[in-house]
Amino acid sequence: MALDGAALVLGLLSAGSSYFAWNEWDKYQAIKNTPRSTVRSIAMGRTELHGTIKANKPLRAPLTGSKCVAYTYKIEEHHHDDDGSDWHTVKQGSDQATASLKDDTGTVTVNLNGVSIEQGTTWQEDNSTWDDPPENLEKHLEQLDVDHEGWFGLNKRMRYTETRINQGDQVYLLGTARDNPDVEDGTATNSTDDIIIEEANNQFMIATGNESSLRSSKKWTAFGLVALSAVLTISTLTYIIVA
Repeated sequence: MALDGAALVLGLLSAGSSYFAWNEWDKYQAIKNTPRSTVRSIAMGRTELHGTIKANKPLRAPLTGSKCVAYTYKIEEHHHDDDGSDWHTVKQGSDQATASLKDDTGTVTVNLNGVSIEQGTTWQEDNSTWDDPPENLEKHLEQLDVDHEGWFGLNKRMRYTETRINQGDQVYLLGTARDNPDVEDGTATNSTDDIIIEEANNQFMIATGNESSLRSSKKWTAFGLVALSAVLTISTLTYIIVA
């Protein structure tokens, strides 16, 4: 039965690797096959833009307080027991603003709701039992209702990670151009006033890196996951045969 259980775990890991490989390859194909556009020449449908992104009402990232247009964060606690040690997620979240992307030809509205941050500014902090988190981080943890102290006032071993697109970052953006429902027909003063970029068909990405590095990252991540899936599949079959 132990071998059967191991084979089941390996099989699930193989299936998961295959799923994530396909997801990364799908992103790679979307990046590769979507031609670059300027704001002035946006056509309806999937579009790729490069420019400076800013929000009229920027967000405050929850762990650093940095001004940004989108962020994700995760707070983890280290657990140790007879079965070993691992990190467990205590709290995580994300938020996105409505922003404007500007290039040399114009400005367009971007609804970042649902965007995937593929590359951004990542901040990470760890604290051990004997190390208090920085004072400014403690303030943010209180706002998030996260307690970093355990028994007898000793600190828990915690890890904090935040990834964000900062206010004013130069970004690569892949999304879908549509009519802006907040602008009445015939009231736009230029051709992009009544256009909004947003999510459609699960292909909505933003990154601070350039397109070529992002495309390369997606391709090689997909290849690596395919290789991992193959190894796990072979291991699963080996377990079944031996069993």
